[in-house]
Amino acid sequence: LPATGGIIRLRHGHYELGELVFTKPVRLTGAGCSPNGHESLCPTLLTCSSRTATPITVAAHGCKFDNFGLRNSAGTEPTGGAGIATVSGAGNGTRYADLSVEGFYTDVNQAYGSGWWMDNCYIHNPVETGILIANGDSIDGGGGKVTNCQIFAGPTYAPASGIFWESGGGTNLIGNSFVVFTSESN
Repeated sequence: LPATGGIIRLRHGHYELGELVFTKPVRLTGAGCSPNGHESLCPTLLTCSSRTATPITVAAHGCKFDNFGLRNSAGTEPTGGAGIATVSGAGNGTRYADLSVEGFYTDVNQAYGSGWWMDNCYIHNPVETGILIANGDSIDGGGGKVTNCQIFAGPTYAPASGIFWESGGGTNLIGNSFVVFTSESN
């Protein structure tokens, strides 16, 4: 990619990730993903088999992630990490759209940055938190938006929160749905 960033287009397929760190404004875009379903509805699926890794780290401003599924495939309960996480000094203007994020300790950790937006995403089965919202660089700075998202808890894990809003001033939560799945035994 050039120093100014760019677009990474992923075709239909399954991609196993280690840990990616985006240090310039990048758009990572897949071939589509329905926020209404699991991997079978995500032609572009990224997986991470670590119980503690963060497969996508945002260390730049202005990154965009859209049209793919991201799933933890460790096979045992994750004990740390996030599917996508912002770091100090970065995260302003981050955009998340038409994503499915599933099975991480925290599915999306928007701990830094302002002016970010998440729209039409499917957050499923986190261990601790679906979306963590904060701004560690400025606890009352900026704001973000979570709109038209579906946040599902269970049935595998029982998270403490679908959205945990720690700081970040002025965050808007609009048109989201929260669902808890439980397993019943007879």
